[in-house]
Amino acid sequence: MKNHLTSITKIKKEFPLFFKKEIMKSFNSKISKEVKKTDIGTYFITSEIFTKDNKEENRIYKLRLATCIFENKEKNQIYTIKNYETINEAYIALDKLMHDSGGFRVSFHEATKARLNLLNRSKEFTDKENKISEVSKIDFK
Repeated sequence: MKNHLTSITKIKKEFPLFFKKEIMKSFNSKISKEVKKTDIGTYFITSEIFTKDNKEENRIYKLRLATCIFENKEKNQIYTIKNYETINEAYIALDKLMHDSGGFRVSFHEATKARLNLLNRSKEFTDKENKISEVSKIDFK
């Protein structure tokens, strides 16, 4: 079966009980819009507070997997893959799945900009060296 869970909206439609408003409100849940689609399902990030005081410093971030491998929709589930203390740790884990980049969040655009900056800096440096060498050739007598 092909994975049709390409967004949080589609995951919510497939698993309405998991995203029930009353439950989400009781845990002060938040859902990231970023997803990673695979053959077995789609990874996404949620965060919840499990303490009664509802303090943000007690928020836990979870990498989850919504499966879509079974023809019988009732067999598909949402699994917790791992808990994280910060949202950045959770995004790094998702990025490792998305790009296998070791967790560095670098887009192709950002990488290209970085390369251009390095080339421009090296060109400026070379130009300055050329000007310095030209100045040193001038005879000031």
